[in-house]
Amino acid sequence: ERVKTQSASSSPAPPSRPSSVPPTDRHLDTFVHMFTDKGLIDFDASWHVFAQLRQAAAVDQALIDKILLWIGSNVDDATRSNPNVACRVLVAILNHATRELPVRPDESALAPVSAQLTVLAPILLRFLTDNQKSQLVVLYDAHWFCWRCNAKGLVSTVFKNLYDNELVTEDVFWDWKEEKTKMPEDELPYQGHNEAVAELAPWFEFLKNAPEED
Repeated sequence: ERVKTQSASSSPAPPSRPSSVPPTDRHLDTFVHMFTDKGLIDFDASWHVFAQLRQAAAVDQALIDKILLWIGSNVDDATRSNPNVACRVLVAILNHATRELPVRPDESALAPVSAQLTVLAPILLRFLTDNQKSQLVVLYDAHWFCWRCNAKGLVSTVFKNLYDNELVTEDVFWDWKEEKTKMPEDELPYQGHNEAVAELAPWFEFLKNAPEED
């Protein structure tokens, strides 16, 4: 049975840069308790990742370890396996990685994006390990994010990074490429799907012809 992706009503908001975020850990803790008390820990997880990245002077291993420790202590298995949560965490990471991306990036401008995604991969891995449903939905949100950014080469950079860092299995990439339901093209998350498939055609050809690992 095919995995159903998010409907338009449950898709994340367009990838904009919020104008303000909690400036200190003390304020972050206030949001944590507020969302937890209201039973919104799934939103809190993605917000926490976004806010930590937003207020960081630099993303280093210490920050990654801090975020992973928080996830381990505050996010239960059911929340980690929720595709909607994985998508919001992905968007938080993509917003951070592309924050300085020019309107018409060249290959040199995309390299730092890939580098940032690699550094942040352990965070997203917590929400995607052994979860092909979340992996598939994340691919749809990833191509949609790149489509909204309208930056040539970005979807190739993001998809290759998800593959190279073993966040999404190869079978799921093929499912994303080939899957089409009755949802109209102008509804989320299918906007930009055809464009992304066309840009990724050489990469899928590479996957098709790559020798299988023992």
